[in-house]
Parts: sequence; C-alpha cells; structure tokens
Amino acid sequence: MKELFLFIVIALFIILLFSVVDIADTDSAKADQARNDYETKLAKLRLLAEKGDANAQFELAGMVGRDYKQALEWLTKASEQGHAKAQFYLGEIYKTGKGVPKDDKQAVNWYIKAAEQGHAETQFYIKAIDEEEKRSRDGRRGAKW
Repeated sequence: MKELFLFIVIALFIILLFSVVDIADTDSAKADQARNDYETKLAKLRLLAEKGDANAQFELAGMVGRDYKQALEWLTKASEQGHAKAQFYLGEIYKTGKGVPKDDKQAVNWYIKAAEQGHAETQFYIKAIDEEEKRSRDGRRGAKW
C-alpha cells in the first residue's frame, strides 16, 4: 500500500513538473511572438516612413521609446507634411524640452499649424496660452476656436 501511495505521489509530481515547464515554454513563446510582432511592425513602419509616409513617420516616432532624437526626427518629417497630430506632439516636445532645448516659440508655431487643421486639443492649448499670457498679436488668436 505504501508503495502504491509513493508511486502516485511521484507520478503527480512528474505531471506537475511537466505542466509548469509547459506553461513557462508557452509564456516564453508568447513573449517571443510579441517581440517578433513588434520588430516586424517596426521594420515595416521604418520602410514606409523612409518613403515619406507621414502616418508611418508619426507612428514610428511613438515606437522608438525614449530615443528623443529619433522621435524628433520622425515627428518633424510628419509635421512638415501637415500631419496634425505630429504637429501637436512636436509642439509638446518643444514645450517640455524633452530631447531639445525648450522653445515656447517653436511650440506655439507647431500648435498653430495643428490647430489650423482642426486638431481640437491644440485649439484648446492655444486658447489657454492666449488667456494665460493675456496678450495676442492678432486679436486673441485662440478666440476663433
């Protein structure tokens, strides 16, 4: 009887051990797949961005992590093609000074370009900037939004 009990315990232990190994392998495989998916998407976006696709340039800027130099490069390229969201985020970079010297004039310049295309968040920012500064060059620039 003790031998049967010992056999069952060992068998259960082996089954449990292989289950844990299988779960670990599955998690590892999922992580590898996610990493491969990310790298594949990154490579495809880079090809499109290098061909001048503004949407790809904008997305690529968001995928380069904390590499502010690359993000700035791709956002600038997308912004120069009139991509409103890229213009807004480029304004944010200049406003906060992440990866570039802080430059409120550049920030406002990009905000205005985005706002003129109907980017609502930027329109709100410009109105807030005008109210905060209590000045305007051309008659309350933000009032029209």
